[in-house]
Amino acid sequence: MQPRPETNPLLLELVEAHRKARCEDVAGALDACGLHQHGGPIFGIEFVDHDAHNYAPAPGGKPSIIVPHFEDGRLLDLVAVGLRSRACRTRAGVCTVLGGEWLDYARDHETAARIYPNPLAWLLAGRRGAVIVDWRSARYVLADVPELVCTDKALAERIDKAMRQPVHMPRLIVGQAPAAMANDKQESAAEIEAREAWAAKTAEYKIRKAATKTHPYLDSIGFPRLRGLVHEGLLLVPMRLDGRVVCLQEIDADGTARFLSGGRTAGASFTMGEGRSEILCVDYAAALSIRAALSAMHMPARATCCFTAANMEAIAERRRHAVVFADHDAKAVPMSEGLPALQRLLLDLLQGWRGQAA
Repeated sequence: MQPRPETNPLLLELVEAHRKARCEDVAGALDACGLHQHGGPIFGIEFVDHDAHNYAPAPGGKPSIIVPHFEDGRLLDLVAVGLRSRACRTRAGVCTVLGGEWLDYARDHETAARIYPNPLAWLLAGRRGAVIVDWRSARYVLADVPELVCTDKALAERIDKAMRQPVHMPRLIVGQAPAAMANDKQESAAEIEAREAWAAKTAEYKIRKAATKTHPYLDSIGFPRLRGLVHEGLLLVPMRLDGRVVCLQEIDADGTARFLSGGRTAGASFTMGEGRSEILCVDYAAALSIRAALSAMHMPARATCCFTAANMEAIAERRRHAVVFADHDAKAVPMSEGLPALQRLLLDLLQGWRGQAA
């Protein structure tokens, strides 16, 4: 029995925000402002709390317009736009620009692209152009576009400033690094933050460019029809921390897995499924097997891949409600052989957890 397809949690949030925007009073106010719900991707309204870069729905929070971010027909992120401040925050930390296809068109056809100062202005203009969501990525998002048409001078000046930010060039060393440099060099907090930020942006870029399709590794572990994020032949597993993508695990056809260079891995995880119960495991293959077994038993629970044993231990300390699934097998068992045994084991684990929780 094939696992039932999961509903994208971002889609559920978008539908709820759209429902609120469709209320008669709210819809009338939006129409009066020129924000019509017909034509193009839907948007909504939600009350949110936010930090410097991300937001989360929160009753009693600040009212914001919620705009979806799609790539190749897939909903990858939501952007909250403050009604007063016009400031942008993302839900998943993936979106850096809305309307990026207009920038790609301008590059491909050597023409100009129109840029808007905020998503509200972009919506009012019928989404015909682009708007920067994360200005930390502006110089990379706008690179190689022949000409940008700005709505006002302030926006042009902000883009000019962003494009002129200096690049920290590394020292180039041929051969082996000096021992003193290799052993004694300690990264400063600023250097670590910059390295991790760069890796996070690289991860976001690869996710945006990835196609959803089958992969030889998934076939080899018993999931021939399962589709994953595939970029340049590598299966991508997003690593998230506090709702943001901070790194990637890249898996090749023979199962060799590598983390994105420079990215943060401590505390990062990848969760599949929904439910109150949660099962922690080390690797992606185990998480897929656990999710398949839970789905076959119609048991709502989450399978969380922690990527390393040390990471799983640290995450388990913070999530005392979770069940730890420690797998020390050297070779993956095909699903046709391992599923019944895994189902029995999961039933025992979850029943034991529920007994302790009661």
